[in-house]
Amino acid sequence: MDINFLLMNNNASGYKTVNDFSWGGTETFPYLCSDKGDFVIKVSGKLSDDKKDPLYYLSVKELPNTDDENRDIYYEREDNDLMENSTELLSGSEALGCLFPEQDVDWFKFDLYKKPISVDLSISRVKGLDPIIEIYDADGQLIQKINKSGKDNGEQGSLNDLESGKYFIKLYSSESSLMAYKLYLYIRYE
Repeated sequence: MDINFLLMNNNASGYKTVNDFSWGGTETFPYLCSDKGDFVIKVSGKLSDDKKDPLYYLSVKELPNTDDENRDIYYEREDNDLMENSTELLSGSEALGCLFPEQDVDWFKFDLYKKPISVDLSISRVKGLDPIIEIYDADGQLIQKINKSGKDNGEQGSLNDLESGKYFIKLYSSESSLMAYKLYLYIRYE
């Protein structure tokens, strides 16, 4: 049996697909947040010819945080498809996420407590994706768009003229993939 799940947040218009594209085994999705809310889980799947009465078990549990050797790696917190649900980014850390299903958008946010020398951003290469990074100010005004490298490549850029305040990063692609990306933020102060 190949089973998959659609996780829908009743307070948002989007959904997340949980499916590792293999027959049998366990389906996991490490990017979900544990915020309170109303969620619906739709279970579906395909049966092999010899299985006529499938049995599956569904459990939802909070997994432990990353261990000490990975303390500078964080996961995006779904449902972060809207600016107001952005995942917090910390300078000098990587955030892992995936742009799936199609039309998925991941929002992140960071704060500048004073004027920095620069804010450096990079996203890793993910086969099949042409990632686009957009940076917005607290008023939702687009400051910069980073999209130079094309499909199957990562992106990187620096912002040198930012003032103190809250900023948002919108990450998206016209393609989708279950392969994880790594988004890196580094803020340089004097």
